[in-house]
Amino acid sequence: MTVKPEIEINSLAVAVPTTIMHLHSIIADLPEGHGLTTDSILAMWRQTPRVIIMHGEHNRITTTAEVMEMARDIGRKWGDLHEIFVWEDGVELIGNRPYYFQAIHQESDVIPENVDCIRALMGTEPDWRASVCENRCSHFCLLQLLTHPVG
Repeated sequence: MTVKPEIEINSLAVAVPTTIMHLHSIIADLPEGHGLTTDSILAMWRQTPRVIIMHGEHNRITTTAEVMEMARDIGRKWGDLHEIFVWEDGVELIGNRPYYFQAIHQESDVIPENVDCIRALMGTEPDWRASVCENRCSHFCLLQLLTHPVG
């Protein structure tokens, strides 16, 4: 900002020890008059399927490796994490521009998204929220069969 003071420059820095995940630094432009705040964005994401919001410092989850350990700790078989993980302490809205960090498990996030797309294209489930719910139920049933075989 000292080279060209008339140009607003925002930057993000991160040290990234990655473990089977992508780390994304997101900067978006919202329309004028959006009426959002950092807290309202976080509240919206907390109500969104396939988004996990956690405070990295308070929960001691500051790296993608720790995100994957959390997935295992909450009982996800094979360490799969179908949701995106957003660090609450890495979210900030400045004017019309939200900034945030998200981690995406590159081995498992595409599976439920692809199933949702196939259902929508085939016309078998036009409501994406219903498809998300069905995927959760199917995934849970499959895990039950794999971990507790019948017979």
